[in-house]
Amino acid sequence: MMCRIKLGKVVAKGKVQRQVVVTGNLQRQGVVKGNLQRQVVVKGNLQRQVVVKGNLQRQVVDNVLDIMIQQLDVMLNKMDVMLDKLDVLIP
Repeated sequence: MMCRIKLGKVVAKGKVQRQVVVTGNLQRQGVVKGNLQRQVVVKGNLQRQVVVKGNLQRQVVDNVLDIMIQQLDVMLNKMDVMLDKLDVLIP
């Protein structure tokens, strides 16, 4: 029983992180729209500075995703503890 639960934990972690990566890809598509705006208006120096701010926003998104992954890891660890308690209760 213990080995199955540990293997299930690893698979669940992988699935959760895949979902997080999918949301990151959606946000990357938004950044691609920003790249299209670069191509549309090359003249505006101010808009180039706005795109630089967009690059900072990419870093913020990365930080948010890292925090989300850490929170998911904490939740999964709590679930592992609960499953261990169930193993003790159920013979």
